[in-house]
Amino acid sequence: MSQRKSKNSDAAWARAFQRIVATKERLPPGEGWVTAAQLREKIKLGSRRFYAMLLHLRKTGAIEVFKGQVLRKGKCNQMVWYRLQG
Repeated sequence: MSQRKSKNSDAAWARAFQRIVATKERLPPGEGWVTAAQLREKIKLGSRRFYAMLLHLRKTGAIEVFKGQVLRKGKCNQMVWYRLQG
């Protein structure tokens, strides 16, 4: 014999899922953060030269780095955001 789900159990499950997602995502605080792909589009450099420049900026402390997580297609993916020191 099968049990019939109530609408309350579906709503409770959806609320629980939203809480889990909110705790799993770790986004950068504040404004001005961009991913490497977004930064590369703006600068328009080749891949090798761009990542060499990015590494140099990280070593000299000219750029801030934030390692976080974002939810995409139901999965939690790690991402890195960058922000120029001002």
